[in-house]
Amino acid sequence: MYFKLFASQSKAMKHIPRAIVCLALFACAALSFDQGPTDKAAASDKVIDHIRQADLLNHLLPILWTKGQLNAILPSIEKARQTVELAHDNEYHKLMELDPKVSAAVDKALNDGNLPGRDLLKGVNDQLNTLQVTRTILGKRNEGLVYDALTATLNSGQKKAMANDLDPSSVTPGLKVETMSDEEKIRFYIRNILLDPLTYDLLVKLQRSPAIQG
Repeated sequence: MYFKLFASQSKAMKHIPRAIVCLALFACAALSFDQGPTDKAAASDKVIDHIRQADLLNHLLPILWTKGQLNAILPSIEKARQTVELAHDNEYHKLMELDPKVSAAVDKALNDGNLPGRDLLKGVNDQLNTLQVTRTILGKRNEGLVYDALTATLNSGQKKAMANDLDPSSVTPGLKVETMSDEEKIRFYIRNILLDPLTYDLLVKLQRSPAIQG
């Protein structure tokens, strides 16, 4: 559950073919061969971010945004980002509160052979589940915020392009795409593309780019 709450950037790359990710990681290792552990991690993260940005742009550019439209939706995405930061901060403090009890149980098990016990782990899991529920609620709120901004800004052709951009079943296996409405598909796009941690900065750069019309 901990890793579900604090997913690594590799999870954010779920749209990228696995072979490309493996190649990227291999390249990062080669580039960082002579660097220390911290430098290697930073170099690897930078390359992986660039790969993710390339993937995101494959989904963002076909929408044919105008500068005015980007200007209209960016505040909603920024507000969503701020909400996520507050949630992360809350999760951090909750985990720090859990740590003394769990660490003490680990030390006691190693020193005295006493089992940490299922009650301890059940209590921890209950608290992590509560954090996950909070994340889900906040995620839905952020999704709705951006959806409202989009529907008030985009034309019908752009909305259709957004609805058809992703294959939801490739991200969530077993999802019955044929039963999804355009609104559900757009919301899926919002969750997986517009609310990606790297998207906001890309949209800001696009807004200033000569590639985007006024």
